[in-house]
Amino acid sequence: MRKIHYILTFLFVLSYSYGSAQTAIDLNGTNQYLQANLSTSLNQFTIDMDIYPKGGDNTFDRVFSMNSPDYFDIAVDALGDVRFISTILGVWGWTPATTIPRNTYSHLAFVYQSGQIRVLRNGTQVSTIACGSSTLNITEFTLGTTTDLFVQNANVRIDNFRFWNIAKTNADILSNYQDCLTGSEPNLMVLYDFNEGTGTVANDLAPLQGTNTGNLINNPLWMTGSGCLVAILHLLLVR
Repeated sequence: MRKIHYILTFLFVLSYSYGSAQTAIDLNGTNQYLQANLSTSLNQFTIDMDIYPKGGDNTFDRVFSMNSPDYFDIAVDALGDVRFISTILGVWGWTPATTIPRNTYSHLAFVYQSGQIRVLRNGTQVSTIACGSSTLNITEFTLGTTTDLFVQNANVRIDNFRFWNIAKTNADILSNYQDCLTGSEPNLMVLYDFNEGTGTVANDLAPLQGTNTGNLINNPLWMTGSGCLVAILHLLLVR
């Protein structure tokens, strides 16, 4: 038993030394954001990330914004709760809030598939919004501001941003949302783990859709990240 204890302790220390996300980007809510090009068309997708809201206002500050003939925006409201808006909803208006605490990380996933958008918080589905069926033609996206006027900036930290070209199942999200990814996972278009810790770019670790480097505008800070589990620790602790 003592030997097993030592092995587990070693694996835990090893995983957090080499596998966990060490840093995240910290956006000031005024003029800092990430901007990236992404040219593709999607009739289904999954966007997920770790969000740490520090505060918001009544302008629905953008956590994620997609620039295309269509749009899909995720925002933080005055209470720090999260909402989204999109042309695929068929009407103009923000969805009801998904409540998350301030000043700590929560994992959120937004899954679009014909006829509905699912929202998951920390691996558990919290809402389903009916919508239409359409293809979103994307040219670029931003984290922390709108893609058109670069306003409504969010006062948040963001870590482990992933953009998939499939509608992931709830079971898959629950099983893997805490995992450290490599970028080679099937259907993963964009992966920012934000482990650079310095500089003005976030490297895209997923080669599927080309290199979609995230340009960090106005020098966001690098802060402590949300962490993630390497595969071997996940197998021991989660499964």
